Amino acid sequence: MIRDKSNGANIDFGNDDLIIDRSKDKKWDQSPWPGMQQEKYCVCAVSGSKQQATDAVLAIAEQVAKGAQSSDYRLEFLIPEEYVGAFIGKKGANLNQMRGPAGNGVSINVRDDPITLGSNKVTLCTLFGPAEEMGNTIERAAKWLGDIWPLV
Repeated sequence: MIRDKSNGANIDFGNDDLIIDRSKDKKWDQSPWPGMQQEKYCVCAVSGSKQQATDAVLAIAEQVAKGAQSSDYRLEFLIPEEYVGAFIGKKGANLNQMRGPAGNGVSINVRDDPITLGSNKVTLCTLFGPAEEMGNTIERAAKWLGDIWPLV
């Protein structure tokens, strides 16, 4: 299903689950995230052209929302720790551009503490919002991640 909508992108699923402990990160206590101690994720890597990667990520977000029986999309990205500043932009300019117009219901949160994934340090970025608005946000985030990725 996801691969059919991915427009030829490579989607590779990891063998290990990633456990995220959000109990120490106070910004996760606010809506739309319910209070949780730990969350378990299966990590997947998406590669291809920017359009292929965007299509694949949109298909993943759609399937996750269906599984959660939600009209909202929630998507988690892992950003290499050394590029978090470039992803956020000066005074949050890149995040604001990715989020889109104020009041559209989209939120973007970048975790304060990096996570170790294998031998790499990465930072979790969560995108959340109404499906119709998240399409644009995902496209913008994929563009920034695509610009950063060749530098890694």
